[in-house]
Amino acid sequence: MFCPECGREVSAEDSFCVNCGCYIRPSLLQTGTSVTYTPDEQQTGTYTDPYVYQEPYVEPKRSKGPAVAMVLVVAIIIISAALVLPMVQTSIHGSLYGKSFNSGVSLGGMANADQEFCLTAVSGFDASTATLTASGEDAVITLAESISQTYTTIDWNVKRDGDSVTPITQNGGTMTFCPQYYDTYTVTATCSDGGTPVVYNFEFRVDVYHTYGWKFDGGKFSFSISYDADEYLTQKNDTTYHHRTVATTYGCIPNWTSTTKFVVITPTIVAIESYLKDLYTKAYGSCTTDQRYADFILSFIQLNFTYELDEDQYSENTHYKDQDYYAYPMETVYSGKGDCEDTTFLADAIYKQAGYKTAVVIIPGHAMAAVALDNYTAPELSSGEILKAVVDGVTYYACETTVNEYQPVGASAGTYSGEYYSHYIGRYSGTIGYYGFYQVEEAAT
Repeated sequence: MFCPECGREVSAEDSFCVNCGCYIRPSLLQTGTSVTYTPDEQQTGTYTDPYVYQEPYVEPKRSKGPAVAMVLVVAIIIISAALVLPMVQTSIHGSLYGKSFNSGVSLGGMANADQEFCLTAVSGFDASTATLTASGEDAVITLAESISQTYTTIDWNVKRDGDSVTPITQNGGTMTFCPQYYDTYTVTATCSDGGTPVVYNFEFRVDVYHTYGWKFDGGKFSFSISYDADEYLTQKNDTTYHHRTVATTYGCIPNWTSTTKFVVITPTIVAIESYLKDLYTKAYGSCTTDQRYADFILSFIQLNFTYELDEDQYSENTHYKDQDYYAYPMETVYSGKGDCEDTTFLADAIYKQAGYKTAVVIIPGHAMAAVALDNYTAPELSSGEILKAVVDGVTYYACETTVNEYQPVGASAGTYSGEYYSHYIGRYSGTIGYYGFYQVEEAAT
């Protein structure tokens, strides 16, 4: 028997490929955000397969793929009685592979990243006036025939931030243009047949769009999200620290304790956790802040976000060529990648939203997330240790976010100078603090 992902030989009893982490026995069938759960009698739901540690995996450079055909997505995400993401009339998904489709600011090393977009109709669109669609990289607005066939002249105008957008292609009742920014656009169609012109006004938004898919405990899961790019830009342009690196130099993050301030919960983090909870509940019947749901959340981070060094991701910013850049969660969501502290902050934000107590783990040359659990069953490990610490009477278990396969909560095989990480907990690391678990008291919003 061979692994369907990497081709390595595996035994019929294996649940996971020890080479690539592929799950050998899928038991969930996923469509959209709905899951159908088919229990496996041999599967207990508890991870017990021997784990072989991998160093953080850097994905090879790949060529840009072709544009993906549009997909109609109609989604209403209900977060809670107090917070509901905006209801969309129509949301059309397109793609801009290999194209700089940015947010109005220089994106540095991320400018060439694969990005997808979502067109969201804000106002003016209905069956009697016009439709909004995506075609490859273009946004297309088509007037209803009852309008387009009534008038002999139709002039279109597109504006962003009050300025006209060019070029646009006008063909009677149809207008096409390629948006260059994640933003809100206003469109007017001035229709005339020789008399008084009639003006139709439309507004739509170009949002960031991501689709996630991964395997956990024999099941396949996936969901999609879209969000206003301003949510990302707010964190990208945050000036709390002039330099996003830990150092005693003025303008830098002054100590390890301050790193917990990067655990920020925004509407998109709320939406992601809501989807995770929905998928988990459909698969397993209930969702509580226990070890299994913590493992599920961690698998989402490990298998959907690529490990990439700051010096590669921010190559155009010479300040971060040799230093860490501490990214907020939405920066990591946007880019889909990050190094250890970046995915740590993202994992902690999702854990915090889910109701867990969380911590940031600082060890020599590395950072990890951590989650508090009242009850914990240690997985069987072929190497490594269970990395944990008690802080103020609460036991926190470290969460490795930089691997490209599932690794359960608590499992750690990382070493520094020949010693496992637990050897360094509590040791002095200089004026910036001690190595250890730093509690996230209140996640910022």
